[in-house]
Amino acid sequence: MKRRRIFIVFLIVGCFLFGITQGALASPKDVLNKAITYIIKVQQPDGGWQLIAGKGETEVETTAWATRALLMTKADDAAAQKGIAYILKHQKPNGSWNNNIAHTAFAIWTLADARKGPKAIADGVSFLWRSQKKDGGWGRTPKGPNLSIYTAVAVRALLAAGLPMDNLMIKKGVEYLMATQNKDGGWGVPKGGRSLSLSTAWAIYAMLEAGIPRYDDAIQKGVKWLLNVQLQHNGGFCFFKLMPPDPELTAYSILALCAANVKPKVIDDALYYLEAIQLPDGSYMSRVPMEFHKHNKKNTQTTCFVAWAVWDALYWKAVKENLTFSPYR
Repeated sequence: MKRRRIFIVFLIVGCFLFGITQGALASPKDVLNKAITYIIKVQQPDGGWQLIAGKGETEVETTAWATRALLMTKADDAAAQKGIAYILKHQKPNGSWNNNIAHTAFAIWTLADARKGPKAIADGVSFLWRSQKKDGGWGRTPKGPNLSIYTAVAVRALLAAGLPMDNLMIKKGVEYLMATQNKDGGWGVPKGGRSLSLSTAWAIYAMLEAGIPRYDDAIQKGVKWLLNVQLQHNGGFCFFKLMPPDPELTAYSILALCAANVKPKVIDDALYYLEAIQLPDGSYMSRVPMEFHKHNKKNTQTTCFVAWAVWDALYWKAVKENLTFSPYR
Protein backbone atom coordinates (compact mmCIF):
# COMPACT_ATOMS: atom_id res chain seq x y z
CA MET A 1 0.00 0.00 0.00
CA LYS A 2 2.85 2.34 0.90
CA ARG A 3 4.62 1.62 -2.41
CA ARG A 4 1.39 2.34 -4.28
CA ARG A 5 1.01 5.75 -2.54
CA ILE A 6 4.62 6.62 -3.43
CA PHE A 7 3.98 5.72 -7.09
CA ILE A 8 0.87 7.90 -7.20
CA VAL A 9 2.78 10.84 -5.69
CA PHE A 10 5.51 10.47 -8.32
CA LEU A 11 2.87 10.27 -11.07
CA ILE A 12 1.16 13.47 -9.89
CA VAL A 13 4.45 15.33 -9.57
CA GLY A 14 5.53 14.12 -13.02
CA CYS A 15 2.31 15.29 -14.63
CA PHE A 16 2.62 18.64 -12.86
CA LEU A 17 6.18 19.15 -14.04
CA PHE A 18 5.23 18.15 -17.59
CA GLY A 19 2.45 20.73 -17.52
CA ILE A 20 4.90 23.42 -16.39
CA THR A 21 7.31 22.47 -19.18
CA GLN A 22 4.61 22.72 -21.84
CA GLY A 23 3.17 25.90 -20.34
CA ALA A 24 6.60 27.54 -20.17
CA LEU A 25 6.86 27.52 -23.92
CA ALA A 26 5.78 30.65 -25.75
CA SER A 27 2.60 30.49 -27.81
CA PRO A 28 2.99 30.11 -31.60
CA LYS A 29 1.80 33.71 -31.94
CA ASP A 30 4.62 34.86 -29.67
CA VAL A 31 7.12 32.82 -31.67
CA LEU A 32 5.88 34.46 -34.86
CA ASN A 33 6.08 37.93 -33.33
CA LYS A 34 9.69 37.36 -32.21
CA ALA A 35 10.71 36.01 -35.62
CA ILE A 36 9.11 38.96 -37.42
CA THR A 37 10.71 41.44 -35.01
CA TYR A 38 14.11 39.92 -35.80
CA ILE A 39 13.45 40.05 -39.55
CA ILE A 40 12.55 43.74 -39.37
CA LYS A 41 15.59 44.47 -37.21
CA VAL A 42 18.11 43.00 -39.68
CA GLN A 43 16.82 44.71 -42.83
CA GLN A 44 19.64 46.65 -44.47
CA PRO A 45 19.56 50.34 -45.54
CA ASP A 46 19.18 49.36 -49.21
CA GLY A 47 15.92 47.55 -48.38
CA GLY A 48 17.35 44.05 -48.77
CA TRP A 49 18.33 41.26 -46.41
CA GLN A 50 21.50 39.21 -46.01
CA LEU A 51 21.55 35.45 -45.54
CA ILE A 52 23.46 36.05 -42.30
CA ALA A 53 22.72 39.40 -40.71
CA GLY A 54 25.75 41.68 -40.79
CA LYS A 55 27.71 39.52 -43.22
CA GLY A 56 28.01 39.70 -46.99
CA GLU A 57 25.81 41.43 -49.52
CA THR A 58 22.05 41.71 -49.54
CA GLU A 59 20.34 39.09 -51.71
CA VAL A 60 17.18 38.96 -53.81
CA GLU A 61 16.13 35.52 -52.61
CA THR A 62 16.53 36.31 -48.90
CA THR A 63 14.80 39.63 -49.48
CA ALA A 64 11.87 37.88 -51.15
CA TRP A 65 11.47 35.51 -48.19
CA ALA A 66 11.66 38.31 -45.63
CA THR A 67 9.36 40.63 -47.55
CA ARG A 68 6.73 37.94 -47.94
CA ALA A 69 6.87 37.26 -44.20
CA LEU A 70 6.13 40.95 -43.58
CA LEU A 71 3.33 40.96 -46.14
CA MET A 72 1.71 37.88 -44.61
CA THR A 73 1.71 39.31 -41.10
CA LYS A 74 1.13 42.95 -42.06
CA ALA A 75 3.78 43.73 -39.47
CA ASP A 76 5.64 46.66 -41.07
CA ASP A 77 4.38 48.03 -44.37
CA ALA A 78 7.26 50.50 -44.77
CA ALA A 79 9.84 47.71 -44.43
CA ALA A 80 7.87 45.53 -46.84
CA GLN A 81 7.70 48.32 -49.43
CA LYS A 82 11.48 48.79 -49.22
CA GLY A 83 11.89 45.07 -49.81
CA ILE A 84 9.59 45.20 -52.84
CA ALA A 85 11.56 48.12 -54.29
CA TYR A 86 14.78 46.14 -53.81
CA ILE A 87 13.34 43.12 -55.63
CA LEU A 88 12.07 45.21 -58.56
CA LYS A 89 15.41 47.01 -58.87
CA HIS A 90 17.39 43.78 -59.25
CA GLN A 91 15.43 42.04 -62.00
CA LYS A 92 17.55 41.25 -65.06
CA PRO A 93 16.60 42.19 -68.65
CA ASN A 94 15.74 38.54 -69.43
CA GLY A 95 13.02 38.61 -66.75
CA SER A 96 14.93 36.55 -64.22
CA TRP A 97 16.53 37.30 -60.92
CA ASN A 98 20.17 36.14 -61.08
CA ASN A 99 19.30 33.72 -63.90
CA ASN A 100 18.20 31.39 -61.11
CA ILE A 101 14.88 29.52 -61.09
CA ALA A 102 14.32 29.67 -57.32
CA HIS A 103 15.35 33.32 -57.00
CA THR A 104 12.95 34.17 -59.83
CA ALA A 105 10.14 32.05 -58.43
CA PHE A 106 10.33 33.52 -54.93
CA ALA A 107 10.53 37.06 -56.35
CA ILE A 108 7.41 36.41 -58.45
CA TRP A 109 5.60 34.90 -55.47
CA THR A 110 6.38 37.87 -53.23
CA LEU A 111 5.49 40.49 -55.83
CA ALA A 112 2.23 38.68 -56.55
CA ASP A 113 1.35 38.65 -52.85
CA ALA A 114 2.13 42.37 -52.72
CA ARG A 115 0.18 43.03 -55.93
CA LYS A 116 3.12 45.04 -57.18
CA GLY A 117 5.12 45.05 -60.41
CA PRO A 118 2.74 43.36 -62.89
CA LYS A 119 5.26 43.70 -65.73
CA ALA A 120 8.05 42.31 -63.58
CA ILE A 121 5.84 39.34 -62.69
CA ALA A 122 4.91 38.76 -66.34
CA ASP A 123 8.57 38.93 -67.41
CA GLY A 124 9.50 36.52 -64.62
CA VAL A 125 6.79 34.08 -65.67
CA SER A 126 8.06 34.29 -69.25
CA PHE A 127 11.55 33.41 -68.02
CA LEU A 128 10.18 30.34 -66.21
CA TRP A 129 8.27 29.33 -69.35
CA ARG A 130 11.44 29.49 -71.45
CA SER A 131 13.40 27.59 -68.79
CA GLN A 132 11.06 24.62 -68.30
CA LYS A 133 12.37 21.35 -69.72
CA LYS A 134 10.34 19.12 -72.03
CA ASP A 135 9.57 16.71 -69.20
CA GLY A 136 8.09 19.53 -67.11
CA GLY A 137 10.94 20.01 -64.63
CA TRP A 138 13.13 22.95 -63.73
CA GLY A 139 16.74 23.03 -62.54
CA ARG A 140 18.66 25.64 -60.61
CA THR A 141 19.39 27.46 -63.88
CA PRO A 142 17.76 27.17 -67.32
CA LYS A 143 20.42 24.70 -68.48
CA GLY A 144 20.92 22.92 -65.16
CA PRO A 145 19.61 19.40 -64.46
CA ASN A 146 16.07 19.11 -63.16
CA LEU A 147 15.59 19.21 -59.38
CA SER A 148 12.38 18.49 -57.49
CA ILE A 149 12.66 21.48 -55.16
CA TYR A 150 13.14 24.00 -57.96
CA THR A 151 10.26 22.45 -59.87
CA ALA A 152 7.98 22.62 -56.83
CA VAL A 153 8.89 26.25 -56.07
CA ALA A 154 8.35 27.24 -59.71
CA VAL A 155 4.90 25.61 -59.72
CA ARG A 156 3.93 27.38 -56.50
CA ALA A 157 5.13 30.74 -57.83
CA LEU A 158 3.16 30.37 -61.05
CA LEU A 159 0.03 29.69 -59.02
CA ALA A 160 0.73 32.78 -56.91
CA ALA A 161 1.10 34.80 -60.12
CA GLY A 162 -2.48 33.90 -60.99
CA LEU A 163 -1.99 31.18 -63.58
CA PRO A 164 -4.83 28.64 -63.43
CA MET A 165 -4.22 25.07 -62.28
CA ASP A 166 -4.82 23.78 -65.80
CA ASN A 167 -2.10 25.99 -67.27
CA LEU A 168 0.24 23.79 -69.31
CA MET A 169 3.36 24.89 -67.41
CA ILE A 170 1.78 24.00 -64.08
CA LYS A 171 0.35 20.71 -65.34
CA LYS A 172 3.72 19.65 -66.75
CA GLY A 173 5.47 20.66 -63.54
CA VAL A 174 3.07 18.56 -61.48
CA GLU A 175 3.46 15.64 -63.89
CA TYR A 176 7.22 15.84 -63.43
CA LEU A 177 6.82 15.69 -59.65
CA MET A 178 4.41 12.78 -59.89
CA ALA A 179 6.82 10.91 -62.15
CA THR A 180 9.86 11.39 -59.92
CA GLN A 181 8.39 10.18 -56.62
CA ASN A 182 10.49 7.41 -55.10
CA LYS A 183 9.02 4.00 -54.32
CA ASP A 184 9.25 4.72 -50.58
CA GLY A 185 6.86 7.67 -51.04
CA GLY A 186 9.40 10.47 -50.70
CA TRP A 187 11.24 12.63 -53.20
CA GLY A 188 14.93 13.08 -53.75
CA VAL A 189 16.38 16.39 -54.89
CA PRO A 190 17.49 14.97 -58.26
CA LYS A 191 15.39 12.23 -59.83
CA GLY A 192 16.15 8.94 -58.11
CA GLY A 193 18.07 10.58 -55.27
CA ARG A 194 17.59 9.57 -51.66
CA SER A 195 14.26 10.72 -50.26
CA LEU A 196 14.70 13.83 -48.11
CA SER A 197 12.22 15.80 -46.06
CA LEU A 198 12.93 19.14 -47.75
CA SER A 199 12.25 17.81 -51.28
CA THR A 200 9.32 15.68 -50.13
CA ALA A 201 7.69 18.57 -48.27
CA TRP A 202 8.04 20.97 -51.20
CA ALA A 203 6.69 18.40 -53.68
CA ILE A 204 3.63 17.66 -51.52
CA TYR A 205 3.02 21.37 -50.91
CA ALA A 206 3.21 22.32 -54.59
CA MET A 207 1.06 19.41 -55.76
CA LEU A 208 -1.69 20.11 -53.23
CA GLU A 209 -1.68 23.81 -54.08
CA ALA A 210 -1.93 22.86 -57.76
CA GLY A 211 -5.12 20.89 -57.16
CA ILE A 212 -3.97 17.32 -56.57
CA PRO A 213 -6.46 16.00 -53.97
CA ARG A 214 -5.33 14.99 -50.49
CA TYR A 215 -6.59 11.44 -51.03
CA ASP A 216 -4.45 10.92 -54.14
CA ASP A 217 -2.13 7.95 -53.71
CA ALA A 218 1.02 10.02 -54.39
CA ILE A 219 0.03 12.55 -51.70
CA GLN A 220 -0.88 9.86 -49.18
CA LYS A 221 2.42 8.04 -49.71
CA GLY A 222 4.35 11.30 -49.50
CA VAL A 223 2.64 12.36 -46.28
CA LYS A 224 3.26 8.94 -44.73
CA TRP A 225 6.96 9.17 -45.60
CA LEU A 226 7.20 12.69 -44.17
CA LEU A 227 5.49 11.74 -40.91
CA ASN A 228 8.03 8.96 -40.45
CA VAL A 229 10.86 11.50 -40.15
CA GLN A 230 9.19 13.52 -37.39
CA LEU A 231 10.83 12.85 -34.04
CA GLN A 232 8.30 11.73 -31.46
CA HIS A 233 10.15 13.12 -28.44
CA ASN A 234 10.41 16.74 -29.66
CA GLY A 235 8.27 17.16 -32.81
CA GLY A 236 11.10 18.26 -35.11
CA PHE A 237 11.65 16.94 -38.62
CA CYS A 238 14.90 15.43 -39.94
CA PHE A 239 16.41 15.11 -43.42
CA PHE A 240 15.76 11.37 -43.07
CA LYS A 241 15.55 8.87 -40.24
CA LEU A 242 18.28 8.82 -37.59
CA MET A 243 19.32 12.39 -38.39
CA PRO A 244 19.01 15.35 -35.99
CA PRO A 245 15.98 17.64 -36.40
CA ASP A 246 16.25 21.06 -38.00
CA PRO A 247 13.96 24.11 -37.80
CA GLU A 248 14.00 24.82 -41.53
CA LEU A 249 13.10 21.23 -42.39
CA THR A 250 10.36 21.45 -39.77
CA ALA A 251 9.05 24.66 -41.32
CA TYR A 252 8.87 23.09 -44.80
CA SER A 253 7.10 20.08 -43.34
CA ILE A 254 4.52 22.24 -41.56
CA LEU A 255 3.67 24.00 -44.84
CA ALA A 256 3.12 20.66 -46.57
CA LEU A 257 1.23 18.99 -43.75
CA CYS A 258 -1.09 21.94 -43.18
CA ALA A 259 -1.99 21.78 -46.87
CA ALA A 260 -2.54 18.02 -46.47
CA ASN A 261 -4.87 18.64 -43.49
CA VAL A 262 -3.16 16.17 -41.17
CA LYS A 263 -4.10 15.62 -37.52
CA PRO A 264 -3.59 18.78 -35.44
CA LYS A 265 -1.25 17.00 -33.00
CA VAL A 266 1.37 16.59 -35.73
CA ILE A 267 1.42 20.34 -36.34
CA ASP A 268 1.24 21.18 -32.64
CA ASP A 269 4.24 18.95 -31.89
CA ALA A 270 6.22 20.62 -34.69
CA LEU A 271 5.29 24.06 -33.33
CA TYR A 272 6.44 23.06 -29.85
CA TYR A 273 9.81 22.14 -31.34
CA LEU A 274 10.10 25.52 -33.09
CA GLU A 275 9.12 27.28 -29.87
CA ALA A 276 11.66 25.38 -27.82
CA ILE A 277 14.68 26.11 -30.02
CA GLN A 278 14.02 29.73 -30.99
CA LEU A 279 16.93 31.94 -30.01
CA PRO A 280 16.28 34.84 -27.58
CA ASP A 281 16.40 37.42 -30.39
CA GLY A 282 13.74 35.53 -32.38
CA SER A 283 16.07 33.97 -34.96
CA TYR A 284 16.97 30.36 -35.75
CA MET A 285 20.03 28.28 -36.47
CA SER A 286 20.06 25.69 -39.27
CA ARG A 287 22.39 23.60 -41.36
CA VAL A 288 20.05 23.54 -44.37
CA PRO A 289 21.20 26.55 -46.45
CA MET A 290 23.62 25.06 -48.97
CA GLU A 291 26.10 27.87 -48.38
CA PHE A 292 26.73 26.52 -44.87
CA HIS A 293 28.06 23.15 -46.06
CA LYS A 294 26.10 21.30 -43.36
CA HIS A 295 27.33 23.52 -40.51
CA ASN A 296 24.71 24.92 -38.13
CA LYS A 297 24.51 28.73 -38.33
CA LYS A 298 22.16 31.47 -37.27
CA ASN A 299 20.55 32.89 -40.41
CA THR A 300 17.74 34.92 -41.92
CA GLN A 301 16.59 32.25 -44.39
CA THR A 302 15.52 29.76 -41.73
CA THR A 303 13.93 32.48 -39.61
CA CYS A 304 11.81 33.58 -42.58
CA PHE A 305 10.61 30.08 -43.38
CA VAL A 306 9.73 29.47 -39.74
CA ALA A 307 7.66 32.68 -39.85
CA TRP A 308 5.91 31.41 -43.00
CA ALA A 309 5.20 28.05 -41.40
CA VAL A 310 3.93 29.38 -38.06
CA TRP A 311 1.70 31.89 -39.83
CA ASP A 312 0.34 29.09 -42.04
CA ALA A 313 -0.29 26.85 -39.02
CA LEU A 314 -2.14 29.62 -37.19
CA TYR A 315 -4.23 30.38 -40.26
CA TRP A 316 -4.98 26.70 -40.83
CA LYS A 317 -6.10 26.28 -37.21
CA ALA A 318 -8.28 29.40 -37.34
CA VAL A 319 -10.02 28.20 -40.50
CA LYS A 320 -10.67 24.75 -38.99
CA GLU A 321 -12.08 26.27 -35.80
CA ASN A 322 -13.98 29.05 -37.61
CA LEU A 323 -12.09 31.75 -35.72
CA THR A 324 -11.14 35.31 -36.66
CA PHE A 325 -7.54 35.23 -37.83
CA SER A 326 -5.11 37.85 -36.54
CA PRO A 327 -1.76 36.19 -35.85
CA TYR A 328 0.44 39.24 -35.33
CA ARG A 329 0.48 41.42 -32.18
